[in-house]
Amino acid sequence: MSPVASEAQPVGGFQQAELSSELAGQWRRLTRVATAVALVTAPAFVVWFNQTQGWSWFWSILGALALVVCFRGLVDLLFHRLIPRPSLFGLESRQLREEDVIARRRVWFWRFWVKAALVVGVIVFLATRFLNADLLVQVLPLLVMLPIFLVFNFVILFGPLLLMNLSQIQAFEPGDAEWGVKLADVRGQAEAKEEVRRVVSIWQSGEAFERAGGKRERGLLFLGAPGTGKTMLAKALATGFNSPFVSIPGSGFAATFIGIDAIVVRVLARRAKKLARKWGGQCIVFIDEIDAVGMRRQALNPAAGGAGAFQPTDVHELLWYGPHGALNPSGDLILESRRWRERLFAERAPEPRRPSGVVAKANGVLTFMFPGGMGGGSLALNQLLVVMDGIDNPPFFKKFFTSKTNTLLDGIYIVPRRLGRFSLRLPAARPRKEQIYFIGATNVPVDRLDPALTRPGRMGRHVWFRTPTKQDRLDILDLYLGKVAHAQELDQPRRREEIARVTNGYAPAMLEQVTSMALTIAHHSDREALTWDDLVEAMTTLEAGTAVGIEYIPEESRAVAIHEAGHAAAGHVYMKGAESTRLSIRMRGGALGHHQALEKEERFSRFRSEEFARLVWALGAMAAERVFYGENSNGVGGDVMSVTAQAAYMVGASAMGPEPFAVKPREGETEEEARERILKRFEKIGLQIVNRTGGGGPFSENPIGSVLGDRDKRALVGQIVGQAYVAAYNLIVHNRDAVEHIADVLTARRELFGDELLNLLDESKIVIPEVDLAEESSWPTM
Repeated sequence: MSPVASEAQPVGGFQQAELSSELAGQWRRLTRVATAVALVTAPAFVVWFNQTQGWSWFWSILGALALVVCFRGLVDLLFHRLIPRPSLFGLESRQLREEDVIARRRVWFWRFWVKAALVVGVIVFLATRFLNADLLVQVLPLLVMLPIFLVFNFVILFGPLLLMNLSQIQAFEPGDAEWGVKLADVRGQAEAKEEVRRVVSIWQSGEAFERAGGKRERGLLFLGAPGTGKTMLAKALATGFNSPFVSIPGSGFAATFIGIDAIVVRVLARRAKKLARKWGGQCIVFIDEIDAVGMRRQALNPAAGGAGAFQPTDVHELLWYGPHGALNPSGDLILESRRWRERLFAERAPEPRRPSGVVAKANGVLTFMFPGGMGGGSLALNQLLVVMDGIDNPPFFKKFFTSKTNTLLDGIYIVPRRLGRFSLRLPAARPRKEQIYFIGATNVPVDRLDPALTRPGRMGRHVWFRTPTKQDRLDILDLYLGKVAHAQELDQPRRREEIARVTNGYAPAMLEQVTSMALTIAHHSDREALTWDDLVEAMTTLEAGTAVGIEYIPEESRAVAIHEAGHAAAGHVYMKGAESTRLSIRMRGGALGHHQALEKEERFSRFRSEEFARLVWALGAMAAERVFYGENSNGVGGDVMSVTAQAAYMVGASAMGPEPFAVKPREGETEEEARERILKRFEKIGLQIVNRTGGGGPFSENPIGSVLGDRDKRALVGQIVGQAYVAAYNLIVHNRDAVEHIADVLTARRELFGDELLNLLDESKIVIPEVDLAEESSWPTM
């Protein structure tokens, strides 16, 4: 380092600390000199009060002491105005820091009283100069009543609105309410329960955990679709934890006027703290639908650029028809997959309640008067974050009392701070021992919530609740079937597995309702225990109400059976990763019948061959109608629309093409020419099938419309659809007798479920034929 650089730092590092220490020592000597001057002059004031003013010796000493204290306070104010205080940064001296705290408190104390004396003096001067005694007597009551009048008006105006919000805070102490929910009753969420157990074990042994250097979790965030058990697990947690439980919906923070939402948060925290003190120091606060208050703050303002345009990541996000999420508009193709379950549960989420009637009109007037909004929960999130961070702060009044008492003792200069090793000041207020744990539940993605809420230290532990899979439904059925009288047959593992298969997309509450409804049906038939048939009838009633009691004419009934049998046969042999769960020709909603299947395993992606198999499944019904009737009905319209969208998505989004195939060249024809000839025939058939009506559904917007508008992509779509239809057609032709047998059984039974359907499909011995594309008989006539 150069000499210039070294000389440019005369007060850096250790030199700065030495200068600060020396300056602090000079301050100490200066204050001691001021105290000595005050004490030396004190006897003269005692004599003056006693001899001149005629005071007693006792009051004279008190008066002189008061003058000494005031003199020292004014001297400190003057010194701090004229001389800078030393910086103690970098100094480790505890004594200097204590003296600095005392000096700053004294300055604050005397500055406050000097200002107060000046204000009182001015008021007294004005009152004695310009007001007489009678006028003062008349004005004084008005000045006292004005604050009371303002408080009463505030209560009258805002009180009812505040009470409406506060009424949504439900507090339950142990023994107040028997939830009837234990941790063992929460089924189908093994991973979520295990994660919660870890957190609870830290909550229960929190002090030992903190002594070991850990930091307790402040909150949990439950993420998952509606009906997956988030609220149920929170109640089970409160029951097992044996602690008070305070709950509030996220909408409970919404308020018409600004500030009410912040008051609600403060009241919520105060009630939780009070219950925690009463019940051993712990309380759980559960905020349901926390997204109503915890959304990203920039997302609340549309101008800030909220969610962008909808970008589907899977074609089945575009193909969603009816209450059960069918793949086609006719509603007769349903496949349970992971995405299907998540979408189905999301569709069941209740719509946010909107004000109506007088409340809506009042909100309209307020919006017109205050375009920027007057509340809407905008302050609730900020206040909630402050409360979560400061939940273990020292009690306010205790901290206030300690601070003011110590300030008074420091300000009067009489009571020393220490007497030997003993402190003569009140000890600093300690943090609260009560622990408040926050649990939030939401069905929106975590990235939609404000990062300040979901960060570590607040709701940093996230627990995901998945939609119930088949194995989860087995676990849930063990609970609810065990509570009702049922036939012994239903205890067989095979039958339980069958029930779990056919209850596609059922939430735990729906499974409970089905078992209860099945028992009602059994009792109505004078039977004490429910059976498989009762469960099937209960599921039918729950899903779509009582099936429409319409009898088709025999010809149409058989045509519908042939249609659905074509779906079932094609899906059974082509979709290796799925199994059929239902086959019906009973009218429900707009569907004359339906075929429903279940993915055997959780899948997150699919290969081209698997996507192609779904096209064959969808076109199996059209192929069956062509084979049996020589033509197809307009009932295949939904299948055609679904197939068109799926094939377009395969080509446009996943760069897929037709399935590999073998072709035998004709005489004088190369293999490439033979392949092109076959693809042209596929394309010709496919383009005759694909939907070109345009508008509505998935064709009214990208990506499907973009793909079909491209000449080359449209050719690929036609090739894929044509190839799928040729495969479906040859399957039906080769297994005509088997498909007819399935249709006959379906016509007689009307509905087939579970093992009965699988046994029928297995017994039919449906096989995929070897197709020689060189043979003209392999090609359907269009």
